Parts: sequence; structure tokens; C-alpha cells
Amino acid sequence: MKNIKEMSAPDRARYLGTPEQMYSVRRVKLEDGRAKNTTEFEVQTGGGLSYTVLADNGLDIGTLSYRGVNMSYLTKNGSTSPYLAETYENGFSKYFPAGMVYTCGMLSVGGGNRDADQWHTTHGRYHLLPAREVCGEVCGDVISVRGKIRESELFGHCLEVVREVTSEVGGSDLVITDILTNQTPNPTEFMMLYHCNFGYPFLDENLKLILPKGTNTRGRTPLATERIATHSKFGKPIDNDEETVYFHEIPAKDGCKTVRAENVALGIGMEMTFSAETLPILAEWKCMRSGEYVLGLEPTNCYIMGRADERKNGTIQTVAPFASVKMQVKIRFYDL
Repeated sequence: MKNIKEMSAPDRARYLGTPEQMYSVRRVKLEDGRAKNTTEFEVQTGGGLSYTVLADNGLDIGTLSYRGVNMSYLTKNGSTSPYLAETYENGFSKYFPAGMVYTCGMLSVGGGNRDADQWHTTHGRYHLLPAREVCGEVCGDVISVRGKIRESELFGHCLEVVREVTSEVGGSDLVITDILTNQTPNPTEFMMLYHCNFGYPFLDENLKLILPKGTNTRGRTPLATERIATHSKFGKPIDNDEETVYFHEIPAKDGCKTVRAENVALGIGMEMTFSAETLPILAEWKCMRSGEYVLGLEPTNCYIMGRADERKNGTIQTVAPFASVKMQVKIRFYDL
């Protein structure tokens, strides 16, 4: 069987009645459950990769599978409309759906915190913001979904992200490209984290995390430090186990940083590549707890401390007036 990625457009036209036979992007309106009345784009690449792009959730990625095998993690909450979110106190845990990519920011990443006179909900409001000017299309050899996400306040900040999610026809990868622009004449502090969540069956006791040589790793808590020797290995779910978080400083190559994870039993690997200059840190969220069985790999520009503490730590970044910052995350799946 020929791989359509290696076929010319005329050859594909000879074999296929319509491209939708193998690859497409389709707008879907959900009509029941906690995600009722939200819109998503269903992408099929024709190379074994399928995923959903959530128009009402900042064009984040919902579910994702490769060759029919689920790769992503959803919490007990499942797919949830942003209009049901509770942004106060501990409301995050009652709403957080996870999904393949849950973007955190733009103003704050980490636990709920008060910065001066402003309250910042856990992991910020990005995922709660619907995209506008959204378009999904297949153009030549590229499948894309793009739109604009704006976080703003009267007499305050105005940050806009132009996001494009792309995949090659016949490919097994997706690329998220964000251009964040400060739309005001004042410097604005910002925090961004790409919360990429891997779940069963890709995540099980056969999965191994592979970091490049020269990576510097530290635990966030005493328990994480105690378990640091086993951060890249995974076991079966454990009732009531405590989550751990690690920070990895990965050597850059050609302006990018790369991490891989492989499940030999499934014969499937994953490679994540992200922009080194604008996303210098990789956070690892390892939770082997029953029902919350998840591996989060999270390219970020911060240490997930919340806006106020990040500033005190001297690690919060600033975007100049009317300036832009480009961030990119690529996730590729492959056969072992």
C-alpha cells in the first residue's frame, strides 16, 4: 500500500474519490453532555493520526489517537464547555478536562493566586477563551485550523495569540504555532505553558521517557526529589498515590529542544520538539494515582509558581509594547 504522503496530488486524485476518504478537517457542533453547544474541528491526516481542535477552548487539542490507539488523557470531568468553568478558589479541579494539549496562561501559570488587586485562577484563563476568525481547511499538502485568541481588560492588558494547528497530509504529527502580541503601549508580563497530557494505553508500565544527554533535572517538592531516579519510568496505577513534578533543562539544538517517549509493547513512540528560546523549560507532571493516571510533558517559559511568586523569583517574562513572541510545539508519533 502506498503512503499518501509520498503521492502527488494528481496520484491521490486517481486513487481517491474524494480526499475525505482518507484525510479531512470537519467542523462539528456538540449537542449533549458537559461540552454541549461547543464547536470542535475533527482532523484526520490519512497517516494514522486523528485529533480534535477545540474552537471554544483557545484551539487547544482535545482527544488524539494514533493508528487507532488513544494517546491522550481526559480527567473525570471529561470534555467540558469553558462556559461551565468555575474560576474561583478550588473550581479548577471541578472543571479541568486535560486533553492532549491544555494551554495555560496568558497572564498566570500555576495555582490560583492574587497579584496586587487581581485574582488569577489556576493556570490562567487561556483555555476558557473562545477563538474568533476560526478557519479549518485542507490546502495542498497541509491540513490547518487557525484563529485568534484574545485576553484583555478595560484600562489594562491586551494580549492576542494567533494560533495555527497544522498537520501534513499523510503525516503523523501536529504543530502548534502561536504568535503572541502585546496590543498595548505598555510592557506586559506574560506566562505560557503547553500542558500536553498522555494517557492509557500509551501510558502504562511499558512506557519510557527519553531525555537528551546533558539534561539537568530537579524535583519541585521533597517527594519529587526523593523519587527523581525513577522519574522516566512508569508503573501501574496506585490508589491514592501522590503526584510529582520535575523541571528539565534540556540542551538546545538548532534552536529547538526535544524529548521522546516510547512504549515498546505498543510499538509506538512520540517525539516532542519545542522552541528553545521562548519555551526554555520542560515541566514533567507524573501522576500514577488511580483514575488520575497521566504523564504531562509541558514546554513552558516559567516555573509554574503563579504570577506574583514568579515575579518575586525573577523568572516572569515581559513582552514589549506592540511586540510579538513566537512559540511552537510539535508532537510527532512514530512506529518502533
